[in-house]
Amino acid sequence: MAAGCALGALILCGGALGVVGGTADTGHSYVVAAFAPHELCTGALVSSTVVVTAAHCYQGVPEGGTVQITFGSVAHPADVFVATTATYPGSIHRAQDGRDIAVVVLDAGIQLGQYAQLPTTPGLADSLPASQRVDVVGFGISEVKSGVPLAFGTKRVTTSNMASAGVLSGEFIKVITGPCQGDSGGPNLLAGTNTLLAITTYSNGNPNCNGDNYSERLDTEAAQAFLSKYVP
Repeated sequence: MAAGCALGALILCGGALGVVGGTADTGHSYVVAAFAPHELCTGALVSSTVVVTAAHCYQGVPEGGTVQITFGSVAHPADVFVATTATYPGSIHRAQDGRDIAVVVLDAGIQLGQYAQLPTTPGLADSLPASQRVDVVGFGISEVKSGVPLAFGTKRVTTSNMASAGVLSGEFIKVITGPCQGDSGGPNLLAGTNTLLAITTYSNGNPNCNGDNYSERLDTEAAQAFLSKYVP
C-alpha cells in the first residue's frame, strides 16, 4: 500500500488510485469526501443514508465511531454531514489482504436525484473484457511533480481501462491509471453508467502516480452479502 503523505494538517493515507491527469468532475453528485481525524478518503452514496468506502481508511476509528463526509472541495466544504462506520466482518484494514469494504451510515438522509448503483449481477467483473473502460472518481492528489504532491481535495474523474488479466484472485480488478493518496474508497464505475463495480483499494506505491491500481470488487457473493445488510 502506498505510504501516506502530509499536506498541512491533513494526512492523506491509504494511497490508491489518484485521478492524476483527470478532469474536474461536475457530475457524479453522489461521490463524497470521507474523513476521519487526519485522514481523507472518497466514497459513494448508494442510498440517501449509506456511503460505500474502504475499510482501511478508518484505522483507529471504532466500529460505530463518528466520521464526516462532505461534497465539493475539501478545503472549502459547503456542508459537512456526520456518519458512523461499519466495516466488513473480520476486516483487518489492509487492502492487500482483502475485506476492505466499509459503509458509513448518515445520521440524516441526503436526497439526490440519483445514487451509485451496486451491481445486481453476481460475478459481473468475470464477464467483462480485460479492456473494459471504467470511470474512476476521487478527491485525492491530482497533481504530482517529481514525487511531490501539488494539488488535492477536489473531485476529479478519469476514464481508464481494466488491465489485461484485470480480474485478480476473484477479489480485485486491476485498473491502469495514476495511483495517489486520498482516493481510497472512491468508485470505479462501468464507464458512462452509475454502476459501482469496485472501490479504489491499493496501488503499487509509485510516488509519481503512474502505476497500476487494485480495486475491491463489489460484485462478489461475500461483498454483496455484507452490503445487503445496509442497502435493500
